[in-house]
Amino acid sequence: GTATCTGFGIPWSEENDSKGTDCKIVFDRSSAHFKDAVTPVDVKVSYAITYTATDGATGTMDTHTTSTTTTIPVAEIQVINTQPTKQP
Repeated sequence: GTATCTGFGIPWSEENDSKGTDCKIVFDRSSAHFKDAVTPVDVKVSYAITYTATDGATGTMDTHTTSTTTTIPVAEIQVINTQPTKQP
């Protein structure tokens, strides 16, 4: 999958799960076919840095980029959507 982000997202927790996030990855298949049944995920974040000092000085710094690789299990859910019918 490819990440779609409009911000930094929020850290995952059971409490935050229902809030959703502004950073999502949609996978098109489960990770059952991979070694150890996990999908490798490469994460790379770049920061554009500007600053304002207490004496009023302002400026920019070089872009800072950090990256890491992690693995996550991706489960698969199959559903059938049906049209509701009127009950007798």
